Amino acid sequence: MKKGFTLIELVGVVVILGLIATFSVTAFTKLFSDSADKQYTEYVKNITMAAENYFHNETDGLLIDEYKITIGELAEKGYLKKEINPKTNEEVQDNYYVRISKNEDGTEKYEFVERDINEEDNQGL
Repeated sequence: MKKGFTLIELVGVVVILGLIATFSVTAFTKLFSDSADKQYTEYVKNITMAAENYFHNETDGLLIDEYKITIGELAEKGYLKKEINPKTNEEVQDNYYVRISKNEDGTEKYEFVERDINEEDNQGL
C-alpha cells in the first residue's frame, strides 16, 4: 500500500486554504477601511478644534453671520501644523477653510470644507 495523499484530498485542502484566505482578506480590508475612516474623523476634528481656538483667541468671538478661516491662517498663527489628509495622503491645502456659522439654537457650528475658499466664493456667480 502506497503512502501519500490522493488528488481529491489535495484539492480539498487547497479549497479550504482558499476559503480561509478569502475571509482573511475581506476582514483585513474592512479593518483598514474602518481605520482610515477613524483617521479622517480625527483629522477633521483637529482642524475644527484649531479653528475654534483661533476664532475665540484671535477675534472678539462674536459671530454675526458667517466666518471663514483658511488652513493657511491657522498654520501661520501656530494653531495648526501642516497635516496630511488621510484620504488622499496629500498635504492639506492652505486655501481650504473652516466655515463657522450659527445653529438655530445660537451655538457655533464648525464645518471643514475641502475646497479652495475662492472657488466657494465664486460658486454663486
